[in-house]
Amino acid sequence: GLDTHEQEAFAKVKLLGKQTQALGSPLPQHPLVLEVTGDATGMNWGLWQKQPMEMVAVGLGSQLWKGAESCYTVLEQQLLAIHRPLQQAEAITRKQTITVKTATHSRVGERHSS
Repeated sequence: GLDTHEQEAFAKVKLLGKQTQALGSPLPQHPLVLEVTGDATGMNWGLWQKQPMEMVAVGLGSQLWKGAESCYTVLEQQLLAIHRPLQQAEAITRKQTITVKTATHSRVGERHSS
């Protein structure tokens, strides 16, 4: 079993895995970029927008895979990692153009063809 310190750390990680944070308001005339990364444990995402002087974070989030999601193929997890943040950010992105950039971290023992 886990000791108290490990249980507290695990609870914090679970909480962080559920959080999504909105950071800025997108400008309607500027396109958005969704950057998604994932691995065997979960996904992270950032929604960004190039505004006049800088790149602005519009939203950030992370989530641990739940249940059967951890058994999905890398492609299925990547598609889910794209779909979830788009769905969560729909209220603020409206009908703006969104470019999706993905990165998948290799899993130990998994073979990738080039």
